[in-house]
Amino acid sequence: MRDIGILDAKLINQVLDSTELRKKANKCLYDIALRRKEITNPGGNFHTTMGI
Repeated sequence: MRDIGILDAKLINQVLDSTELRKKANKCLYDIALRRKEITNPGGNFHTTMGI
Protein backbone atom coordinates (compact mmCIF):
# COMPACT_ATOMS: atom_id res chain seq x y z
CA MET A 1 0.00 0.00 0.00
CA ARG A 2 2.90 2.31 0.65
CA ASP A 3 3.95 1.92 -3.00
CA ILE A 4 0.74 3.61 -4.15
CA GLY A 5 0.86 6.39 -1.57
CA ILE A 6 -1.22 4.94 1.28
CA LEU A 7 0.79 6.05 4.33
CA ASP A 8 -1.92 6.27 7.01
CA ALA A 9 -0.88 3.68 9.63
CA LYS A 10 -4.42 3.51 11.02
CA LEU A 11 -5.82 2.58 7.59
CA ILE A 12 -3.05 0.06 6.94
CA ASN A 13 -3.67 -1.61 10.32
CA GLN A 14 -7.42 -1.66 9.67
CA VAL A 15 -6.84 -3.55 6.42
CA LEU A 16 -4.30 -5.93 7.95
CA ASP A 17 -6.54 -6.76 10.91
CA SER A 18 -9.49 -7.85 8.76
CA THR A 19 -9.27 -10.97 6.60
CA GLU A 20 -12.06 -9.69 4.33
CA LEU A 21 -10.40 -6.29 3.82
CA ARG A 22 -7.02 -7.97 3.25
CA LYS A 23 -8.45 -10.11 0.44
CA LYS A 24 -10.18 -7.10 -1.10
CA ALA A 25 -6.99 -5.02 -0.80
CA ASN A 26 -4.86 -7.72 -2.45
CA LYS A 27 -7.26 -7.90 -5.40
CA CYS A 28 -7.38 -4.11 -5.66
CA LEU A 29 -3.57 -3.77 -5.53
CA TYR A 30 -3.22 -6.50 -8.16
CA ASP A 31 -5.68 -4.69 -10.43
CA ILE A 32 -3.81 -1.41 -9.91
CA ALA A 33 -0.51 -3.11 -10.81
CA LEU A 34 -2.02 -4.47 -14.02
CA ARG A 35 -3.54 -1.13 -15.05
CA ARG A 36 -0.81 1.13 -13.62
CA LYS A 37 -0.50 3.26 -16.76
CA GLU A 38 -4.26 3.83 -17.00
CA ILE A 39 -4.70 4.93 -13.37
CA THR A 40 -3.58 8.47 -12.65
CA ASN A 41 -4.23 8.34 -8.89
CA PRO A 42 -3.64 4.82 -7.54
CA GLY A 43 -4.13 5.90 -3.91
CA GLY A 44 -7.50 7.45 -4.70
CA ASN A 45 -8.47 4.41 -6.72
CA PHE A 46 -7.60 2.19 -3.76
CA HIS A 47 -9.71 4.29 -1.35
CA THR A 48 -12.67 4.27 -3.73
CA THR A 49 -12.48 0.55 -4.45
CA MET A 50 -12.09 -0.36 -0.79
CA GLY A 51 -14.88 1.97 0.29
CA ILE A 52 -12.86 3.25 3.21
